[in-house]
Amino acid sequence: MSTTPTLGGGAFGSFATLRLVGPAVVADASGGQIQVNANTKFATNVPLDRFMLITKILYFLTWTKLPALGANANVGDWTIASQMTEALARTLFTASDGLFVDEWTLSIKEAQLTTSGSANPVILPGAIDRVLYNPWATQAQNLNSIVSVQPNNVNVNGPNVSVASVLEFQLLPITTDIRTYLATRVQIAGQA
Repeated sequence: MSTTPTLGGGAFGSFATLRLVGPAVVADASGGQIQVNANTKFATNVPLDRFMLITKILYFLTWTKLPALGANANVGDWTIASQMTEALARTLFTASDGLFVDEWTLSIKEAQLTTSGSANPVILPGAIDRVLYNPWATQAQNLNSIVSVQPNNVNVNGPNVSVASVLEFQLLPITTDIRTYLATRVQIAGQA
């Protein structure tokens, strides 16, 4: 007797894992010491008789420009925040978003010079692999990817970062119960 592994397992049976490549979102704070926000909406093309069960998102970060360091200078601390959401009108990362699919924050500090003028090397992430332990079910025809670059006690201009995403999901048949759930789940006013 042989058993074959199934993706999704349990009540969902064996369904292929599919990938959706999202667009890159560029947040460029290299021209100042202020918060910069950027967002991009993209189509999911989910068939009307199916829903996506998003189980994993891989983010690719490209650091296009970092602040130039002068002699005995320190680069301030910056926070990069990203959010994937069904709220299409949203342009800012908001922790209270009830429709977010995934969100993360990352704090970076390019260098901290010592009194001798030396600094430890900086390792900036090139990818962030996010497994959604609470998978997100959606029939949304569009998703919104938001990136925010926020200064924390900065004294120089910030980074320029591009964040692109790849969503892994299963395309599952919609049932009456799931359609009702997706249409009536709790939403926060002003999210859409």
